[in-house]
Amino acid sequence: MKINFIVLIASVFILLSCTSKSQSSNDFRDLWNNFIVNWEAEDANGCASIYHTDGINIPQGLPANEGRASIQTFYESLFSANRSSRYTHTTESVSYNGEMAVEYASFSVDWTTNEGEEWTYNARAMVHWEKNNSGEWKIRTLLFNQPESN
Repeated sequence: MKINFIVLIASVFILLSCTSKSQSSNDFRDLWNNFIVNWEAEDANGCASIYHTDGINIPQGLPANEGRASIQTFYESLFSANRSSRYTHTTESVSYNGEMAVEYASFSVDWTTNEGEEWTYNARAMVHWEKNNSGEWKIRTLLFNQPESN
């Protein structure tokens, strides 16, 4: 199932790169800023609200989270395993095709575990955005992983 989602995202990315101009964009900056506020407040419901109701979150090495309720549970598990965190998101580029967009991004999370240990998670992400019926951008699929270390 995860392979199918990866193939789907890769296909969308290829389609959008062939049919639209790739550019650096701040179109999603306000959405990410709101996500960050929710993240740092450990508001899992607020974090999940950036997704379509049937959106998909695919973390590296873990099961895909399908639907907003599952995504909210995923974020709740991250927050309960850690005392606090600071989230940073950088949009590298966005390709558009009408009501869809694919964002290539990187993000990092500076965590403090419940035991007081500090650590950083650095990742890259491919985000498939799609406008909902109200014309608002929402995440259809977010796929992320850690880059290989050299």
